[in-house]
Amino acid sequence: MIRLDLADIQGNIHRPYGRFGFPHTRHFFFNIANASAGRRFVQGVRPRVTTAEPWEKAEARDGTSVVVKPPITLNIGFTFYGLDALGLPTRTLRLLPDEFIDGMGARSEILGDVGGSSPDRWEPIWDYSLGAKHRRSTCGSRSASEPILTARRCRTCPNGRRGWKAWWRHPPAG
Repeated sequence: MIRLDLADIQGNIHRPYGRFGFPHTRHFFFNIANASAGRRFVQGVRPRVTTAEPWEKAEARDGTSVVVKPPITLNIGFTFYGLDALGLPTRTLRLLPDEFIDGMGARSEILGDVGGSSPDRWEPIWDYSLGAKHRRSTCGSRSASEPILTARRCRTCPNGRRGWKAWWRHPPAG
């Protein structure tokens, strides 16, 4: 039997958060303009990522065991071009499946993204022809007021272009 290292697997791979009491989700999309800064961001996010490890259990007042869920969950994902923008070695990038390298837009018909959901109707951030380089950060929470990653549109970002500025905020106590 194969034993998985649950600490090395993101929680959203292991359990669908919506069915586990996290009805709110926020998605943040970032363009990686500087590989070094992008890697620093990922290193800052990594310790906060929700893993697939079992959540703790506690004893309820009636003596039963209850699962203690975290107030928020955080997971991060990348497009092929995002990984390339982070400076992953070519020999590593070559090992990725063709379907991942091609991206969702190239596979839209297979995925059912047709008609009103076709790639020509997608937000510009998904237009790889523009050289978009992405990473996605997803925060799930049990209430709409518990974000851990906050982002806002800014007129001028550090790279001199319009985009998003993101920062960490601790979830509310209690």
